Amino acid sequence: MLKTSIKAAVITLFVLFSFSISAQRKSEIQDLGELRKINDALTQIYVLKETYHDIYMQSVSWVHVYSNSDAKKELDNYIDFEYNRVKKIVTYNSASSFTPSMRAKLQLAFQKLDKLITAAAENRQELRDFEDYDDDIKRQNGAKVITETITPLYYEIDSIANNILVENQARFTSALSKLENSVSPKQKKSTNSNTVDIAEFESAYNTLSNFYHYQEVNIKAHIGVINWVYREEDTYSRNLLRQTVESLSEVITSLSYEKENEIIFSERLTLDTLTYNFERLNKKVRDIMLTLNTPEQYEDPLTKLLSEDDVISYLSPLYEWIDYDLFRNVTRRKLRFKNLLASSRDKKLQTIRWILEYNYPNMENSILEGVEKLKAQGTENKFNKNDLIEAMIPIYDESFTEDEIRDIFEFQRSKVGRKLRKKSIFLTVETEQIIKLYFESLGVK
Repeated sequence: MLKTSIKAAVITLFVLFSFSISAQRKSEIQDLGELRKINDALTQIYVLKETYHDIYMQSVSWVHVYSNSDAKKELDNYIDFEYNRVKKIVTYNSASSFTPSMRAKLQLAFQKLDKLITAAAENRQELRDFEDYDDDIKRQNGAKVITETITPLYYEIDSIANNILVENQARFTSALSKLENSVSPKQKKSTNSNTVDIAEFESAYNTLSNFYHYQEVNIKAHIGVINWVYREEDTYSRNLLRQTVESLSEVITSLSYEKENEIIFSERLTLDTLTYNFERLNKKVRDIMLTLNTPEQYEDPLTKLLSEDDVISYLSPLYEWIDYDLFRNVTRRKLRFKNLLASSRDKKLQTIRWILEYNYPNMENSILEGVEKLKAQGTENKFNKNDLIEAMIPIYDESFTEDEIRDIFEFQRSKVGRKLRKKSIFLTVETEQIIKLYFESLGVK
């Protein structure tokens, strides 16, 4: 009878907590799982971006930079092996991390990218060997496909991807706002509060976004220079390169800021190298834009040849070096965000552990019954309070979100929560007695 009463008391206690939580909120607050989805979505968006940027760059290089065997090999690899694999991975991951509207935009982007790849494949067939490039008609047709089909598709895909990125950023801002609103003023003032560190998440996400952006500026600068040198007639791409040059200056400023705020010496060195290489990239791009800026300059064979040599011998290796360093930085910053999520989950488990330990006295009578049986068997030394509490943690972990566990924690620490804990057994026993008497009055024996 007493064992049943204790169980009923514990159940009643948590039901009352749940009602208290519902009364405190007008709507359900998203948990850390939403932040995890948003962060995963950010990665998938930039995988998409890297894919179509690379395919476009190699498609243009295939036609115009025909001596660049690496570009040919990379485009062959992308179209024949990598693209379908990347498409499947991004589509699969987006099913759980994208909103329905983001998935619809992603599907449209891949449809257009399929068309771009089909057009690029036609150029691959027409301009396969060096002698094909001696055929002026084939080269003109290849350039026409770039101008009329591949380039417009590329800009359409880029616009769609940017729209997805904007929507994901809005999701992140909304999720952070809800998490911040879920923290009470008392918790915000407490230095020992068991709450999500909003500022840490915001910093980690924004820093990761910045480094993804640096990767995109790097590849867009390379694409822009190739178009500037080899496709004089493409005024739209030329204007975009001017914008990208401004972005390069912003990246250099941002990296300098990152370096000043980095406390780990090895990381400062990495950021210093990145800053230096972006400065080199910025200078070389501006030099080429000045060198080839008028029709007369394009008509000068030597000037054109030197600029083409700068693209192949200087800018392409520099792009690869920067891309490699950025990849390592992105990997570290993805790990930082993952660790923050893990740390927050640890906080949830620690809070559950505190709640169970706090309510342990209310369970002691039931526990003593089991301990007495162990004593009768001479095995009472097997009992371990901590093992019992650890066994209970998964039940509450699955039953309550992180926000709910935090509210239960705050409620139990409140004056009303402490009173409820003290009165819970008494209330349960008295309630059961009233129920028993009620049914006896109805003739139940």
